Amino acid sequence: MIFQEPMTSLNPVFSCGQQVAEVLLIHNNISKQEAKKQAIQWFEKVKLPDPDAMFHRYPHQLSGGQKQRVMIAMAMCCKPSLLICDEPTTALDVTVQKNVLELIKELQQETGMGVIFITHDLGVVAEIADRAVVMYKGGIIEEGATENLFHHPKQAYTKALMACRPVNHKRGDRLPVVSDFLSNNTDGVGAVRGVLASNHYAVASGDINKSLVKIEHLSVWFPNKKNWLGQSISFTKAVNDVSFEVYENETLGIVGESGCGKTTLGRSLLQLIPATKGDIFYKGKNLLLYTSAQLRELRQHLQIVFQDPYSSLNPRKKLAQL
Repeated sequence: MIFQEPMTSLNPVFSCGQQVAEVLLIHNNISKQEAKKQAIQWFEKVKLPDPDAMFHRYPHQLSGGQKQRVMIAMAMCCKPSLLICDEPTTALDVTVQKNVLELIKELQQETGMGVIFITHDLGVVAEIADRAVVMYKGGIIEEGATENLFHHPKQAYTKALMACRPVNHKRGDRLPVVSDFLSNNTDGVGAVRGVLASNHYAVASGDINKSLVKIEHLSVWFPNKKNWLGQSISFTKAVNDVSFEVYENETLGIVGESGCGKTTLGRSLLQLIPATKGDIFYKGKNLLLYTSAQLRELRQHLQIVFQDPYSSLNPRKKLAQL
């Protein structure tokens, strides 16, 4: 099985390579050297950068998408008869997602294994599945050949899923949701027309020219190798010479492939990860000059929504306490 959440599926005290090699050793009569070799080969297949280095890295040293690829390698390395994929491409960028889907298809053709692919992404279902099953409130309401089900859905809920895709609607209009289609009108057309008639995205009011956060030549490097004096001589440049500005009432999107430094950049803005070089200004004041006490006070003004809710919430406390 490929689990949905790689952050809590990998053991934090073993390297990623050890965890894949362990699976190979348990299920195959091979040596440790051969298990390591095969683990690195699987890292290459799932498009992990620098597979040899990845073998020795721990889960916290990888991005969310990279961890998901380690999980995929772990599940597929023994060529199972049945592979259950629980939203395995959710954390991946579209390029790697395509490669992973092709990899699953290739392995299926090689071994003849069956695949159960659990997902909310209709595009992925259309690309990978021979047959599709639609679930609603704990039960199966419709099933059939994927092409037939997509083009000729019978149930109102299935029709709603198909109709809610952004590609079906004019940009800028409010997107309908499933409940719009499951109202009194079973085909949902009347309900959606009423909802869309006067709803458009509002433009933020206020002065969008007033600078809120300014980043100048920010770099975050992680040491890879040290000399005999303990000095770092080799680095992984997670963020390298980045500059940008965010204004009040503005949304800035940071886009890039998995492992390109997006999360590290976000964490460094709050000084959860120390910056190697550069400056971070918040309302004209340089955060790199703040003391620990000043940073704690600042946290009420700068907040972060982490990528992984499973490992971000304290399991010993109730939600209301948090």
